[in-house]
Amino acid sequence: MGFPGLPVDHVWHFLGQWGWANVDWCEETVAGYVTEPATAWSNVAFLVSGAAIYATSGVRKGHPLLRILPAATVALGLLSGFYHATNAWVTQLGDFLGMYLVAGIPLLIGLERFGFRRAGTFGAYAILNAVAMAATIVGHRAGFPIQAIFAVFLFGTIALELALRARDRLPSYRDFAYSLASFGIAGACSAADVTRTVCDPTNHIVQGHALWHVGCAIGIYFMARHVRQVGTMAEIPRGSSPSIEEAVSA
Repeated sequence: MGFPGLPVDHVWHFLGQWGWANVDWCEETVAGYVTEPATAWSNVAFLVSGAAIYATSGVRKGHPLLRILPAATVALGLLSGFYHATNAWVTQLGDFLGMYLVAGIPLLIGLERFGFRRAGTFGAYAILNAVAMAATIVGHRAGFPIQAIFAVFLFGTIALELALRARDRLPSYRDFAYSLASFGIAGACSAADVTRTVCDPTNHIVQGHALWHVGCAIGIYFMARHVRQVGTMAEIPRGSSPSIEEAVSA
């Protein structure tokens, strides 16, 4: 269900020459620079989350990729906010880039812990995002539900963490559980929005997809706290299975 487009006299109509977004969320569009106020301004939650991650979760002493997560989270908020202000395909691409910039970090750190030694490098991070963006463009042209690409990032991260749980013996999985709960609630709210199960198009304060943004921002914060526990795993020799305490003290 694609976005139908903006009126020809709308300020952002010129962006439609590259096409419109592939999803029509519940909130009706309005005139002005912000076409969907609730789903646009709710991205402030990512800015708050990025600042909180930087200030409180200790990422500055964590894995090198984790150190850029605050900036990536802020970028997601800005890119997603601009997309929901315009509803154009070209700005939706920016929204996807923001999601990949964030979601790729815990996924690659998990792959590194699993044994893919180069996965936790900035080169692998750049390649992953380039491949994901290319898949998004091709998938959009082929009519593929491109939101599923983000789901691969998310469920891949969860699967890796569950597989590594017995080996790494992290001190606590509380933050991981909080993160999953936040993403789960966010997903339910977004699904209710796009399916029109719960939908009031005239409500420009609270929308299901706006709650998705808030829930994801909270989930990212707790995921950062969880991943911070692993430290830098690149020094672990191949084939070894030390506890996380042994890895950090090595």
